[in-house]
Amino acid sequence: MTDNLFEAQSITDNVHRIIGPGQVYAYLIIGSEKALLLDTMCGIGDLKHFVEEFTDLPLYVANTHSHHDHCGGNFQFEKVFIHPADKEQMIHLPYQARIDYVRGEEERRGIPCRWNEQDVICGDQIETVDLHEGFTFDLGDCTIEVVEAPGHTYGSICFLDRKRRLMFGGDACNCNTILAPSSVCVPTTIEEYKESMQHLYTYIDEFDRFLICHGEWDLDKRCISEMIELCDEIMEGKDDAVPGEFLGHSVIIAKQRDEEMNRYDGKIANILYAKDHIFKKKN
Repeated sequence: MTDNLFEAQSITDNVHRIIGPGQVYAYLIIGSEKALLLDTMCGIGDLKHFVEEFTDLPLYVANTHSHHDHCGGNFQFEKVFIHPADKEQMIHLPYQARIDYVRGEEERRGIPCRWNEQDVICGDQIETVDLHEGFTFDLGDCTIEVVEAPGHTYGSICFLDRKRRLMFGGDACNCNTILAPSSVCVPTTIEEYKESMQHLYTYIDEFDRFLICHGEWDLDKRCISEMIELCDEIMEGKDDAVPGEFLGHSVIIAKQRDEEMNRYDGKIANILYAKDHIFKKKN
């Protein structure tokens, strides 16, 4: 495999952000007895070996959700923890989608390609453990708690490190939250997502930093309250409703933004959604 496809940045004591091909991030939390790897990115390069350079402690591997840019490297590991609602999609990862995603991001950012298809991790058998609200990983001197945050997928979760006052958010809430159904995305409705963000907000006093997996990774936690507000605007028909496109599908972008995805009004939260996917389906 190609060497040096990953970089790492120390965030605080024994917590590292790992940057992989496609500029996707994973997080490594090292305790006194065990370590926890949150997400395995696109599955390009020897992530397992890279992590072993930081710690030889027993390692948990957990996914924030099932998309190919977050669990592509799962098959390098014997067992992964994931929410059951996302398990099936994780097992059937689209090989070509991972390659296309990384190539597209590198081209968009002007990053030279340093990998080849021999670096792509493949597999179809892996042991999984279900994650639910309140599940904790005991790392010895700290515990990491699961917080359910359905929206981007039905099995999306966040991870709370109370000791360091960190919340690891995956793709649960950011400046480009995708809630539009597509071939690779089965999200909740806007109405369900608002309830999810209200639940996440109940933890707001438990953390100072909200760490996500794309772009500006250390996000102001006010994004969560802004997201609740934005859901209300969408349901009331008061958002900007800008026509857009995602993976060949027509979408609505809730708030006007620039080419760097920054809202013109200075707020953070934004949503890509579909007009027919706003309210809960009635039985």
